Amino acid sequence: MQKLTRRLAILVLVLVLVGGPLTAQPLGNSVPAARSVVMVSVDGLMPDYYRRCDELGLHLPTFRWIMREGVYASGVVGVLPSVTYPSHTTLITGVPPRVHGIAGNEIFDPLGRSNGAWQWFADDVRAPSLVSAARARWLTTATIS
Repeated sequence: MQKLTRRLAILVLVLVLVGGPLTAQPLGNSVPAARSVVMVSVDGLMPDYYRRCDELGLHLPTFRWIMREGVYASGVVGVLPSVTYPSHTTLITGVPPRVHGIAGNEIFDPLGRSNGAWQWFADDVRAPSLVSAARARWLTTATIS
């Protein structure tokens, strides 16, 4: 299983959920329901693991609930390089690495001065993102890693 987990971590595929069960209930009839969007990206999760979980004998009740009550992607078109940070940055910006500027997991450092530092800082992203669009409308965002 550990070998499988390592192999899965190479690919970045997405499960996207929208509204549905995450919509807050209004307080009385005078307040409209709040709409929520939750994007869940599981690094390295191949779509077959949640799309065919019964067939594969996987016990994934939360994924089944999310698929039944929300919206999910059947897969994504990967970017190059197909590693974590370029892929996730493409998900939140909608543009490829050549546009958003995150070209790898580590900072490009041919002289080895960064000691293998990761390129995961928001300041390095050169394109508008879902987070910046939400902030511009005074909406709340959160990230859990």
